[in-house]
Amino acid sequence: MALAVGAPTLTACGAAAPVVAGVSGAAAGWLAEFGNEIRAQIAAKTVEGGTWAFEKLWEKWSGPTAEVAAKQAEEGFGVAGDTVWGHAVPGTTFVSLHRAKPYNPATDRLACVRDSGEFVVLESWAWKGVLAFVRKEVGDKEGDDQLHALQLLANTLMPHGAMSPGKTPAETVSWVGYPTKDGGGVEIVKFVDAGTAKVMVTASGYYTGTHGRATSHTFDLK
Repeated sequence: MALAVGAPTLTACGAAAPVVAGVSGAAAGWLAEFGNEIRAQIAAKTVEGGTWAFEKLWEKWSGPTAEVAAKQAEEGFGVAGDTVWGHAVPGTTFVSLHRAKPYNPATDRLACVRDSGEFVVLESWAWKGVLAFVRKEVGDKEGDDQLHALQLLANTLMPHGAMSPGKTPAETVSWVGYPTKDGGGVEIVKFVDAGTAKVMVTASGYYTGTHGRATSHTFDLK
């Protein structure tokens, strides 16, 4: 797996090799990489006039996705990516949000929207953590083993509802949590340890070792 020159990386603590965040800086390049990694599909593309043309399956996501994009514009993220991705298992669309062009993966956001209108907007550090988690879990698997891991991650890692963000008063620690399709949840925490920024992702429904024990991975954020 190649690392684009100058791209930020997320390194799994204790891992033999770095887990690449997968951000190229190209127009919506990191979102396409994210979509490919989680086996999502194209839900919509921009057409003349800058509007999205949603695929038939995803038409009912059109309104909620556009509404979230409009709300994000009020926060300074007024440029949406040219392509919307969708994952049918959690029933969620993914759209990248940017302050301006050229896109900047160091600040770009990822909106994850359900047809119900519930949504999660992940800051750069949060979606990079999710991507690193996926790669950590599937990177050494092949064939059916990889497919089964991805199917499980769709139910236990991908957003399936509204988020609960927060941060400490001094803003030394930030976090976001959201529900997943299986009824469990995910917590993503950004913090600094010994001068190094880190992000920890915990999926309560994705078990490791003993049944009922959540899987948690911590990555260096660079």
